[in-house]
Order: sequence, then C-alpha cells, then structure tokens
Amino acid sequence: MPSRLFHVVLLTDEIDEVARFLTEVVGLTDPRWFPNDAEQSSRVFGWPVVEAPGRRVVIGQPPGMVELVEIPEALRGEVRPGVAFLAFATPDVEGYAERAALAGFDVGTVDTVAGAGEPSTLVPVTVGGLPWEFMRFGG
Repeated sequence: MPSRLFHVVLLTDEIDEVARFLTEVVGLTDPRWFPNDAEQSSRVFGWPVVEAPGRRVVIGQPPGMVELVEIPEALRGEVRPGVAFLAFATPDVEGYAERAALAGFDVGTVDTVAGAGEPSTLVPVTVGGLPWEFMRFGG
C-alpha cells in the first residue's frame, strides 16, 4: 500500500530553468536526464507524435522526486505547463486501478512504457480534476 507520494511529473517549456531552480535554490540533487520518446509521450500524455520530442529530467531521490517533462517546441501553446501526474508507487497497479474504478473514479488504461531506465507500468486516475497515477517499476 502506498504510504506517501512517490513523485510528481510536471510539464514545462522552460526545463533548464526549472531544473536549475530545483537544484540550485531548492537543493534537490542527482538530476538524471533522458530524451523524451515521442511515441511514449503520445501514449502517456495523449500528445501527437512529434519529430523533436524534447527532454526529461528526474531530480532527487524517491520518495519525493520531481520529474520534469519538456513540452516539445511543436506543441507549445497547445500543451500548457503544469502538473501531469501525482504518482504513487505500488507493486499492485492493477489492484489499485480496479479499486478506483469500483469506487467510481475515472480510470485510464493500464500501460507499460519504457520509463527512465527500466519499464514502468502505469495507470492514470482522474479525481477532482487532478491527474493521479499508480506506477510500478520493472514492468
């Protein structure tokens, strides 16, 4: 059972500035940079596949990491900066998806994506207009 928020995923069109703020001012450490995967961003965020999908950076250690996702140049003005997901880590993604659906919440599709270095299984749940996510590392 999740006991705390694992990480937040934020969308930004100023990834270098936000990363600098989080490391230099806030004091988060260990930034890990990755290229965005256009097809994965399409599946996870519903974006159209673009030629230059941008970058991602995960800053800090779990729990409490911040993941920044750069809004691709081609989508700026269409995609607004803000919270993409508030994520809870759990080995039982499917069980939490079922519990949320039975409780009447808007549950998306359970999906496995490449993740940051290893596959991750995710399911989005929208509650009160907020984007929540249950996730499991390692597929």
